[in-house]
Amino acid sequence: MEYIMPATCTPSEFRQMWSEFEWENKVTVNTQIKDLFTYLSQITSHTNLRCLTPTEALLGDCDYLCVTLYAKTIFGEHVLANLCLEKSEADQPVTGHVRIRAKTQGMAVTMGERVSSCQKNWPVSNSQTLNDNGEKHQNDEDTNTNLMRSHSPVNTLLNSH
Repeated sequence: MEYIMPATCTPSEFRQMWSEFEWENKVTVNTQIKDLFTYLSQITSHTNLRCLTPTEALLGDCDYLCVTLYAKTIFGEHVLANLCLEKSEADQPVTGHVRIRAKTQGMAVTMGERVSSCQKNWPVSNSQTLNDNGEKHQNDEDTNTNLMRSHSPVNTLLNSH
């Protein structure tokens, strides 16, 4: 993923791009990682997506985590993601979804495949550290993906029921 670089944008720019981008790839989290921040750390380090959610919002312990992620290719293409995780039991792995949006189908597919493939190879570990962005660090496993046009008539019909 050497052509994808972590980037920043304002919350309003993120929302504008999120509403404009037509392609969405929804990846189901299926991992052995038992810590919300460990999963976040693995996603950001393996995809080059930057967490845009302020560090203050990531402090403390909770049973769920929702963050926005962003990167830009060296060709100027934007990649957005929304990571939503929850933890139902202390000894159980995290569950959730990674929703990836891009202007082109190819980028949405590529990033979804990257999340899926790297998730399968993450080692399980219980150690954690904070990186320079205030994110806790660490690790793990499998996924399902769902690619769709975010503004398609089918998607609108599915969301209205």
